[in-house]
Order: sequence, then structure tokens, then C-alpha cells
Amino acid sequence: MTCQPPPTQPVFNWRRQVGRRIDAAVLTGAAALALILPTIPSSAAQTAPGIDYPEIFRLHGSASAARADASRRPPPALLQPVSGSPLPQAVPDTHPPAWRLSCRFASDSAARAAWDIPVKIDLRGVRGIRFQMRAEDLSSVSYLSFHFKSGDGWYTAEFSPRGDGNWEEVAIAKSQTSLEGEPAGWREISAFRISVWRGAARDTEIEIAGFGVLPTDRRIAVVRGSHNFRQLPPGERSSVLTYARRLADLLGEYGVFPSLVEESDLDRSFLRRVGVVILPYNPQLPDAAGQALAEFAEHGGRLIGFHTLPGSLNRAAGLRQVGLRRAVEQEGGFQSIAAVSGALPGAPPRVGQNSWNIALYQAAEGESPPRVLARWLDGGNRDTGYPALLQTERALWLSHVLINHETEHGGRLLLAMLGRFLPELWREIAEARLQTLNAKLPYADFNDAYRSLRPYRATRPEVETWLGQAASARMAGYRALARQDYSAVLHHMDRAEQALAEAFLRSRPSRADEFRAAWCHRGEGVGNWGWSRTVRHLRASGFNAIIANIAHPGMAWYQSRHLPVAAAVVAKGDQVAQLTRAGSEHGVEVHAWIMV
Repeated sequence: MTCQPPPTQPVFNWRRQVGRRIDAAVLTGAAALALILPTIPSSAAQTAPGIDYPEIFRLHGSASAARADASRRPPPALLQPVSGSPLPQAVPDTHPPAWRLSCRFASDSAARAAWDIPVKIDLRGVRGIRFQMRAEDLSSVSYLSFHFKSGDGWYTAEFSPRGDGNWEEVAIAKSQTSLEGEPAGWREISAFRISVWRGAARDTEIEIAGFGVLPTDRRIAVVRGSHNFRQLPPGERSSVLTYARRLADLLGEYGVFPSLVEESDLDRSFLRRVGVVILPYNPQLPDAAGQALAEFAEHGGRLIGFHTLPGSLNRAAGLRQVGLRRAVEQEGGFQSIAAVSGALPGAPPRVGQNSWNIALYQAAEGESPPRVLARWLDGGNRDTGYPALLQTERALWLSHVLINHETEHGGRLLLAMLGRFLPELWREIAEARLQTLNAKLPYADFNDAYRSLRPYRATRPEVETWLGQAASARMAGYRALARQDYSAVLHHMDRAEQALAEAFLRSRPSRADEFRAAWCHRGEGVGNWGWSRTVRHLRASGFNAIIANIAHPGMAWYQSRHLPVAAAVVAKGDQVAQLTRAGSEHGVEVHAWIMV
């Protein structure tokens, strides 16, 4: 493991965000190019928002000004205060026009300041909303939230801007939102609301401008199971939100941005442009949505579903659910999904899951038996005899929700499932992956990074080694593209970017005073290593400090006069004494983490 970059460098995010397919009806030209190529934020304060995407409306602070601007494009929209919040003030010399929103937390005891933008807009065919924002000081703010008014409720999401005085883009994806009240779907949006929540009794202000949409790939729709949301048990509500967001995020890591819609949004007009509908977890699919999806499948649409299979989709999916099998009933449980060799191109051989139950299916009446594409393995990597992924003429169905989202395997399985019905998607992703730079490096693209890092070879020979590995892996990706092995392209580009990031890190001088710490939740170190091996390993990996949990209510990993001691103390001795000895021996600072 290498040292972390100095604070002035960007933090790396290894999540993949590959080439984007832009809906031409939403975004074209230079704006689309700006989405494909990453931009480097400027350190200097900007005097204007300067957006690189089409606006959906132009903000005004009064109804009369909005009426006077009604003939222009984009159309006008009114920005109006909520519940006594101050009127917005125009920010001079900005294009597009920006508005200052004042939060009088010093004199007003209200929990928040808020402003509405009444609109009438169908957002089913976009990924979300974005706008420009600037704030000098948010230390008196608890958090900010964005709300979409729909029917008798809201879709709402929190967001956290930098607040460093520079203009920045805020993106609110629909998949991030939760539900309040009884919203009526994304086609019935009637207002946007921005709320700034009080954190301290000090005034502050924000500036906003440039509202646009986040484009989407209209071929794909993820349907959130929000029907009768308030009547679902709390755990079910959480699952509905989690699994829809997870699938949208996993696809986004590969530059695939599906439309996220609610079950109430499904109708013939929306589904006409969709090729594949994904049902991540839909425990109470309403009849109208089931009928719309059945008609969609009969006219060539394809379904990808997880776990619960609603009865209204039996004919469309060619399957019916006949029961559940709990993990506790199966020796070794259901620990992973193993793809049947050659059955699903691009799927990883194994995907860890640790599922707590699985659904059982049979062919629907009059339908042919489904094809098994993957099977469940137990904790000993033995075949449980239960299929994990089934394919019929019009559907793919996984017998549990997709849990694996922390490694690339879950995303690759989802991508392979989607590629079964949209085979052109593989090539699009592979081609974009070769051209773009997805690691968070301060360069425009892969070639720019390679050229910029080459001069460091003279003083840091290891940079040349890693650049060579990056170039070789990328070349292997081009060869894989030529033989149409698209999943191999992604594998090689993962290696190429990791090597490129290593070259970048090794080109940076290490700071002598840098604090490089690891957290350890267990008061006795990693696994069965003990503290000596744990601390030695950390030091060898470049860490110089450890923050260790040595006590929490009910247990201490030392001889405490106030708390019961952990079993490890009785069996192995005072763990804090061993930790501090190891820290002294290997030159690693020890910091106590006590949960009060």
C-alpha cells in the first residue's frame, strides 16, 4: 500500500464511472462532451456559475418579472420564499442569473430557511436534477435538502456542498431520494424546494443558479417498489429504497445511467422508449403496473427481476414463485452465486452474497422450463442444488436481491444480465472505458496523465515501472476490444488505472508530518494476528498511526476498574498494553478510541 496523497490532491474513488450514453433528446453537443470528459475544479473563486448543460428554466424573484420573460427560452420560473424565509436577491454580473438566499438563523428560531420553485414537469425520462451553488460559510448549517413536490407528498434528498466560496455543481439523483407523504410519481412534479437547516444561531447565505437535468439512458428503467410505501413495515421501506439505489449506482459506475421511476409512473407512453425494465425489489407491485409491464413484455420489452416475483408478471416472465428457502434451513447457507460456465458472457465466475433466503420458482403454466445461468453455493463452495439466476424468453430473474455492491463482482453480474438483452451495451461501455479516465486524477484523460507523469521517471524510477504496467494493460484492453471480449476490456482497464494511480502517488513527495492512520474496531487487532503482527503489517504498508477501539459500554480490552473485561484479556492478557508495546517497537502512534 502506498502513502496517501498530500491534502492538495484529489481523493481517489475506485468506483468505476465509465463512458456515458447521452439521451440526445436531453443533451447534445458540447454539453455531452463535458459530461464524458472529467473537469478539474479551479482553486480560484468564480464570478459566474458558467454551466455546461442546457437550463430547463430561468429563475426570477418576482411573478411580474417572470411574466415579462415568458416569451424567452428557457422558460421563466419563480423563486419564492417558504414560511417567512427572506426574499431572494439577484446576484449582479452573473450569467446565467444567480440568486442569493439568506438564512437568518441569528434572529429567527425557525428550524430551516426554504424556497420553492413551482414547476410542472415530467421527470421520468431523466436521472435527476442539477444546479450550481456557491456558499462562503456553512458552519451554521446542519444540512441542506432538496425536495420534489409530487401529488400529496415529496421526494427528498440531503446534499452536502463544499461551501468553500467557489461555484460547484450539485447533482440530485432520483435514486438518492426518500419519500415523504404520498407522492404521485415523477411525472407529476409540481415544485422544487431547497431547504437550509439550522445548525447554529449565525446568519449565512447561499447562491444558486443554472437548473438543468441529469441525462439518462432511456433504454433502461429501474422501477422502485414504492406502492403503498407508508403501509410497508419499516424494514421493507428501507429495502425498497436501498436496492433500487444500489442497482442504479452499480450501473452508474460503468457509465450506464438508467431512468429511475416509481411503480405509479409505468404506462404505455413511458415504456414505449424503454428496452429493459429492472425490478430490484418490488414487494407490492400494483395491478396497473403489472398490466403495463405485461403488455411491455408482450411487445418485445424485457424484464430483469430480483427475489419477489409478483403474480401479475407470471405470464410475462414465464415463471411463478412457489416458495422461499431460508438460509438457516440449508446446511452452509447461500454464500455465493456461481455462474454456469459459458451461460452468461461477462459474468464473474463467483459473486459473494451471503443471502438469508432465496425464492423458489417454476415455469409458468404453458411455458418452457427456464434455463439456469447461475447456481447457489454454500459456505464450503458446494452446489446447494438451487438455481440462482434463471432465464426465460422475456425475463432474467435472480432468486434474491443483489447484496454484493462493495466489489466489482456485483456490478459485473448486473452488467452481464443487462447485456443479455442489450448486447450493444457491452461494446459501448468497453469503447468508452478505453478513452476515459475514471480514477480521480487531475488529468483530462489517460493520455494526458501518461504524458504528465513521464517526467518524474528521472527522479523516481518506480514511476516508470508503474507507467509501463499501465500502458501494457491498456494495450491488452485494445486487443480485447478487437476480438470483441468486452468484459476483458474492463478487467484490463481496471489494472491500467490502478497502475496509473500508483505512478501518480509515487510521483508525489511524502510529507514528513503526514498523519496516516487506520481504524481498528476490535480491541485485540486483526483476526487472530494479535497486536504485534497487526501493527507491524500497518507500518510495512505505510501507516504511522492506529486508532483502536479499546472500550465500549459493557466491555474493555484492558484491566478496567469500571467495565467487564473482554474474553481476550482473560485469555491473552491486557490488550492495550500489548498494543502500546507494538506501537513503540514499530514506530506507530497509538490513539485510544473509546465509545462512550
